[in-house]
Amino acid sequence: MKIVECNENQFVNDFFPMIIDLWYGNKYNPQNSQHVEWAKRKIHVTFEDFSVALCAYTDDNEPIGFFWYKHDTGLEGVRFSGKDAHIISCGLFDKFQRQGIGTILLDEMCERIKANGGECLYTDTYTANDDAMIFYIKRKFVPVALLPGLNGVNDDGQVFMFKRL
Repeated sequence: MKIVECNENQFVNDFFPMIIDLWYGNKYNPQNSQHVEWAKRKIHVTFEDFSVALCAYTDDNEPIGFFWYKHDTGLEGVRFSGKDAHIISCGLFDKFQRQGIGTILLDEMCERIKANGGECLYTDTYTANDDAMIFYIKRKFVPVALLPGLNGVNDDGQVFMFKRL
């Protein structure tokens, strides 16, 4: 297995279906050109904001999964708030789950953030996503806030979590 920072084109080419599933689930219609354009634009804008896609591949270059994050280094790299980072999104293709790969990617991401002055990593998930909650808690993330579902659309509740690096 190899871990690399993907540029935007490689990330979209290798992980677009997973990103769509993570962000939109069954509310995304690939036949609707506005949906496709909106999703690609959102990914582009996120990359433009200095995010990093840390991606795992097999030795045969098959995509495994990713952690997509942003380390806030402040304007032009001046550290005034550069101690925080947050996970934008992450995922592994099904056949690679429960093999320790997510932990390896998370650890690599944490080391990179820490090497650049980061002290704290934030993320969020939903209470109904038991697998994600367990994953983060086992890796020393602490829940810090719970928001109830919005207008009955999502009754699961959003959980914000952090980890000191």
